[in-house]
Amino acid sequence: MEQKAKVSIAASDIGLLAVIPLAANGKYACAIGIILCVFAWQGWMLYRHIKQISEAAKNPLFSTSSEQILDNMDQLLIQIQDIGDRALISRILHNQAKVISLQRQINPHFLYNTLECIRGQAIRERQMEIAKSIELLARMFRYTVGAGSQLVTLQQEIDHIEDYIALQNYRFRDKFLFLKTFEMEGTAISHLAVPAMLLQPIVENAVQHGLESKIGLGTISLSISISADNLYIRVKDDGIGMDKETLQQLRRSIEHPDSHKYTGGKHLGIALTNVQQRIRLLFGSYYGLRIMSEPDHGTIVECILPKQVMFNQGGD
Repeated sequence: MEQKAKVSIAASDIGLLAVIPLAANGKYACAIGIILCVFAWQGWMLYRHIKQISEAAKNPLFSTSSEQILDNMDQLLIQIQDIGDRALISRILHNQAKVISLQRQINPHFLYNTLECIRGQAIRERQMEIAKSIELLARMFRYTVGAGSQLVTLQQEIDHIEDYIALQNYRFRDKFLFLKTFEMEGTAISHLAVPAMLLQPIVENAVQHGLESKIGLGTISLSISISADNLYIRVKDDGIGMDKETLQQLRRSIEHPDSHKYTGGKHLGIALTNVQQRIRLLFGSYYGLRIMSEPDHGTIVECILPKQVMFNQGGD
């Protein structure tokens, strides 16, 4: 007659019942029983872990931590996508800039030669002031056409601004005074990298909107300082300044290009908006322009860039 042995293992809500036939050779039945016991034990341990995780998931602290982890992952993915999008847009704009630069260079020699002929004629007529102005204009034009690369040295930008202000002084009969202050150690301005055509829109904005209508001499101050990681460029004028509402509109137009406003018949911040967009496409949203102004106390435009060093780009 066949006998049966019962092996039972229970743990909380899980249990196992095995019926093992006791055959003539009892060692096989014993081996089968041991195997079943091992499987049952592993299943019970797995159940305990699952139950502990399930109970922990109901804990508010666990839930909050999980949500924070998921939020951080989402933010990281957004940042990665933002970096990728910014890099793509930057490459597209860089290629467009190359095309525009090539288009501009189709007939540059004709223009250079024409300006040089006019300058030579002015020298022969002893019109030295006109000759100097034409020389400045040709140099500015050459820089603008040749600034196809995204980055140039800060020294090149400052030289370009000095030519621009010299031309404006020819037009306005020495109305503008240009001051420079450098607060930096160990790094020459000829080795600091900045986007090409960075400063002219800022200085031109100061001349047109701050100083042209001012009675008497107008001053533009350029100050440059560096930290371990950043480059700070500040352009200050002592012009007519802006009221609070106009300043807020200008700030909005720079941060949100589609929100341009008209004030006093003039479109606000087009040039500054372009500068802001270029900076952020190149370096990210942390960098860009900050604007401060008060009526009759002038305007300050501060440009924050990453500190980057470059060599063999002109200057010394």
